[in-house]
Amino acid sequence: MSAAKVAATGTHLQDMGGDVSIHMPEYARSNIASSPEAAAAAAAVAAANESARHSWREHVRERAVVIGGGPSLRAPLGELVDEFGTVVRVNNFTLAHPRETGARTTHVVMHKNTKGTSSLSRVLGALPRERILLAQFGEGMEVVKRQLSQPGHSGASVDRITALETDYYLELTKRTHAALRATTADPEPDCDDKAELLKRPLTGTIAIEWALRHIRARPIYVVGFDMTIGAGCNSPATDAYEHAKYDGPEHAAPETMSKEPLKIFHNVAADRAYLHKLLKEGSIAHLDSLIG
Repeated sequence: MSAAKVAATGTHLQDMGGDVSIHMPEYARSNIASSPEAAAAAAAVAAANESARHSWREHVRERAVVIGGGPSLRAPLGELVDEFGTVVRVNNFTLAHPRETGARTTHVVMHKNTKGTSSLSRVLGALPRERILLAQFGEGMEVVKRQLSQPGHSGASVDRITALETDYYLELTKRTHAALRATTADPEPDCDDKAELLKRPLTGTIAIEWALRHIRARPIYVVGFDMTIGAGCNSPATDAYEHAKYDGPEHAAPETMSKEPLKIFHNVAADRAYLHKLLKEGSIAHLDSLIG
């Protein structure tokens, strides 16, 4: 449901993110004001507008949007984000630019080394424990506790977070690598290397997986995943965080956009293959598909 379209008596209505634009032939524009049917036509247009807006709002309120830190999160998408019933943010986000990012947060998915931001700290203090989700990778909670409290990290208390099941790490790793194998002609792709199999899914991929498991309505909308599935409907994925060069408002702390930790701890190609598979299936969709 990227746009609600209504056609009647030469008038075309298109609901683009809640704002309805009306297109009609020039002769209709010049005659409608003096036509005896003008009042009835205006009433029909207003009713169609309201119906389209209601339908669109219902669509997003029963769905989730998962927000990464990429620069594709731009105005006016922030206004759209705040309409969703479930808004999942990943790692060290900022809400300093609400027209770009939106202001609403219902869930946070982070890991033990997530860097701290003032926005993250504020949201962690406001959300209940069951909505602060920790992606864990088999380490003990003492290790998690120690890392959370490191200088520059989130400072979250283990008593205020909910650790996700290890299935999100173990099973999701298998699925991401299976997706990569399906896209390569190499009989022994890197994803079968033992060292590669020890690498973990990206926190953003885990956040999307959480939404798929807990939010029934499809698709799950995503934005800010420039590295894995591109900046939007018609944009390719960027190389490993090339968008760190972006000179607009920052939505995540730039030091987390380093290529070296990505190479050491993650197989970005596997996550990319898996998320593109979900896109093709219609399980997830780019947020900008709702307004264009």
